[in-house]
Amino acid sequence: MRFSGVFFAAGLMIGPSASAQGLGLITEDIVAYCESQWPGDYVMFNDCFDRQVEAKQAFIAGLEHVKTGSQVDGIMSKCSKQWTGANGTDFVMVVDCATRQMDALTLYRQRKAPPLAGVELCDTPNTQCEDRILNK
Repeated sequence: MRFSGVFFAAGLMIGPSASAQGLGLITEDIVAYCESQWPGDYVMFNDCFDRQVEAKQAFIAGLEHVKTGSQVDGIMSKCSKQWTGANGTDFVMVVDCATRQMDALTLYRQRKAPPLAGVELCDTPNTQCEDRILNK
C-alpha cells in the first residue's frame, strides 16, 4: 500500500508535515522496526522503511489537527496502541486502522442522526429495504 502523502482524518485532507530531508529523529524507531521485520533482507527493509516513513509522516500530520479528548483522538490513540509491539510501531497499519475507524465513525454519525423525510436507512444488507428505497 502506498500513501499519496495525504491522510484522511474525519473528512480533512492532511498532507505530511516533514520533508524527506528533515526525517532525522522520526526514523530511528522505523529502522529498528523494519530490521526486526526483515533481518538480512535489504530490499524488503528499504521497502518497509519507505512505507513506514510515509505513514508516520501522515500520522504525525493528522495528530496536529486533532483536538485532545475528541473521538478522533481516541481512535488514533487506540490504533497506535493496537499496532505497537515489542519491535516498535507499524505506522502503515496505524494509519490504515485510523482511516477505517474514522470512516466507520462517519457512517455511525450518519446512521445515528435523525433520518431525512422519505429516506430509509438500512442497517444491514437487506433486499426488502433496498427494494423499498429503489422503488420510491
